[in-house]
Amino acid sequence: MFEFISINSYFPYGLLYFASGLGILIQHRKKYPFRFAKDLWLMGIYALIHATAEWSYLFIPLQASSFSAQLLYFLNLFPIFLEAFSFVFLFIFSLRLLYPERSLRTIFIPIGIFLLYCANVGILLMNKVSPAAALSYSQEFSHYMLLLPSSILTALALYRQGKDQRNKLPLQIRSSLKALSVVFLFLAMIAMLMVDPGSFFPANIFNSQAFYNITHLPVQLLRGLVGTATMIITLKLLLEFNRETDRILAQAEEDAMRFSERERISQDLHDGVIQTLYATGMMLESTVRHLDSESPIREQLKFCIESLNTSLLDLRHYITGLKSEDISHKPLKRIFEKMLTEFEVNYNIRTQFVFVGDDLILLTPNRQNHLYYVVKEVLNNIGKHTAATNIQLQLVEEPDQLVISLWDNGQENKQLSEQFKTDREEQFYQGPGMGLRNIRERITILRGEIDYSYPPTGGTLVILHIPKEVSLENDNTTDVGR
Repeated sequence: MFEFISINSYFPYGLLYFASGLGILIQHRKKYPFRFAKDLWLMGIYALIHATAEWSYLFIPLQASSFSAQLLYFLNLFPIFLEAFSFVFLFIFSLRLLYPERSLRTIFIPIGIFLLYCANVGILLMNKVSPAAALSYSQEFSHYMLLLPSSILTALALYRQGKDQRNKLPLQIRSSLKALSVVFLFLAMIAMLMVDPGSFFPANIFNSQAFYNITHLPVQLLRGLVGTATMIITLKLLLEFNRETDRILAQAEEDAMRFSERERISQDLHDGVIQTLYATGMMLESTVRHLDSESPIREQLKFCIESLNTSLLDLRHYITGLKSEDISHKPLKRIFEKMLTEFEVNYNIRTQFVFVGDDLILLTPNRQNHLYYVVKEVLNNIGKHTAATNIQLQLVEEPDQLVISLWDNGQENKQLSEQFKTDREEQFYQGPGMGLRNIRERITILRGEIDYSYPPTGGTLVILHIPKEVSLENDNTTDVGR
């Protein structure tokens, strides 16, 4: 019974790996937006070579009568070497996940171990070890030197990918990566059992025969379960990759359409509204020049001209914002640095930026847009209403949230003060400032908190607490009017 299952397990086991490898290589033609997915082709090659090795174990003995004894001996070594060679690709895959900088050690270490394995087998052949012992030793060496470490490292690498918050992976993909890491950890555990009884440790204690004697189950059954789990989880992972890729592509198309609409609106504003307001201002200035210096209307018209010029400046800044590059996919550090540079030019106020965290951190596109306009609106309020000369913006990345502090040395901001009092009373702001209303709405969408205070040193301190991630069910990212 034991030999029957051992012989007939090669074909279905190889078929499982063949299906997994073929599925990976076919789907890998798509450009997945995940860094680690770019190395999945290595796992696909590992699976295909491993499937070929398993089928060789089955088909070569069937042709035994056609070969001489010496040739058959070397042909029986072929699937063992092929299996060991497949583990090299699994080894490289795990090291590339652990060391994404693509250093040469991710290739040289596995190849070096494989060459050392070949040297050990060559020594056995030169010492004229019996064919049965040579085949057994070759299999044991491949499992101990290649399969065991590569399985452990693959399990570790996949688990780290599933836990790494910087990957911005959906929950389903994280779960699949963790499940696949468990499968490879289980493969590492049974790697020592998938060998024939040997004369050295651990093959003399942990082997397929000992496992069968204790459990009355062939180790090939466990190996088949591992192959089945690998195929199911891998194909499920590829399906989730496809879904997420399609979602990101759809989001990119939506962003492109939105950006195109911004361009159209900004062009319409520039060619229509601004030109009309500019012409209106010219007519008002002409009217003022024709009025007597003593005319009471003269001062009123001057005030109207100043207000009109201020509105024109604000509108030009708004159009510049519409025409600027999409900020939804840029790191927050770069976004805030550019925002402060533009603020210094527009308001002639000195700024300082303090950043503590990952230089490449960003939020989901809609949430990042909301955060951008919150900070920008607070800065505009400071520039218009506080007479500040210095501003300090600080962004600190904590494990589960971003803490953004914005301090200015100007006069107490009456608009922010009224908003602060209204927030304390848990009422919705209904005053004349639409900007402050938008701030509150955006903070609510971000599931964050905003707090205003007036330090003893003077000025105004605004502190934002923004979660780095929110559940999809609660991420109500509908855009507020900009």
